[in-house]
Amino acid sequence: MNIQPLSDYVLLEFFSEELKTKSGLLVPQTAQDQKAKIDLEPEEGTVVAASKGDKNDKGESISLEVKAGNKVMFFRYHTREIEIRSKKYLLIRNRDLVAIVK
Repeated sequence: MNIQPLSDYVLLEFFSEELKTKSGLLVPQTAQDQKAKIDLEPEEGTVVAASKGDKNDKGESISLEVKAGNKVMFFRYHTREIEIRSKKYLLIRNRDLVAIVK
């Protein structure tokens, strides 16, 4: 993909699986999102593109710890969903990422 996020933004590829209850009922994605917000459970995604970093108040460069290909943990309510070429991605600030999954 030929996209470069700016500031301290990171573009994530996120695959949400449809959740089924034990009885076979399908839980819609909106309900899953709401549950994640309430329970504050972190989710995982893969970094597609990351900015080069941001600057602090003194104008010094702050580089990001993540790069394309990293699997990361984040809280869904910090993200913005965007669509690029008919595919959905999540946009999140680097400071809102929780961890790099190794």
